[in-house]
Amino acid sequence: MACLAGLLWLAASCGPVGTRRVIPGTIDAGTEEGGSGGSDETGGTGGRSTPDARMNTGGSGSGGSAAGGTGGGTGGGTGGVAFDAAAGAGGADANLPPDTAVVSPPDAPQTCVTAMPAAFMNTPMPNQTGKFTARFNATPSASPSNGVVALSMGPQTGFAGYAVSARFNPMGMIDGVNGGAYESAATIAYKANTTYAFRMVVDVAAHKYALYVTPAGGAEATVGTDLGFRTGQTNVTGLNSWGAVLQMAATGTINVCGFAIE
Repeated sequence: MACLAGLLWLAASCGPVGTRRVIPGTIDAGTEEGGSGGSDETGGTGGRSTPDARMNTGGSGSGGSAAGGTGGGTGGGTGGVAFDAAAGAGGADANLPPDTAVVSPPDAPQTCVTAMPAAFMNTPMPNQTGKFTARFNATPSASPSNGVVALSMGPQTGFAGYAVSARFNPMGMIDGVNGGAYESAATIAYKANTTYAFRMVVDVAAHKYALYVTPAGGAEATVGTDLGFRTGQTNVTGLNSWGAVLQMAATGTINVCGFAIE
């Protein structure tokens, strides 16, 4: 009887042979969160476990795009480690050693914009309310043409909304807007497929600007030093967008690159 009682006690304590005890809330590794994939410049974020995870293996990050970093590190704590201790490490850049990896800011300005007839290409820039300098390079594909590179308050769909404008005019010359007209202090001809470096020195509070241009391989020329904001734009309190567009009947395009604010 004593032996029989002992056997019954062992069966009740140990459970059936080969049976796995299930803990409520336990999940498999597939439900843990993996790290996000890297972009062309940066690695992915680290994986982590979900609040109910109890498994030893965290979710792994997915890979980045062709030139990008690898995915994040593994997440998930080991056997029952609390959720807030389960974050994995971020992935490193796949193409550069960790100590030389370079990350570009996500809001880096667009490198080049191609202006076309009747297509208003607007790009945001940091809001400017005082004095500042804007620089850019512009290359017309035809001469004569008829297009502008301009600054404004907000994106525009009409020429009247641009406060400050540099123009490749239909007579084959470069000029700038001054109130209700375009003018230039000198005769500055432009050629097709030649790059021109522009410099705009703007005073938003005074609603005035100066415009200068340098042809490739040439010296800087003055378009105007006391030009007024376009008529209808003399009450703007800031400029936060730049645009490029050609008149509907104009020929060719204007490629604008390297726009920068100083």
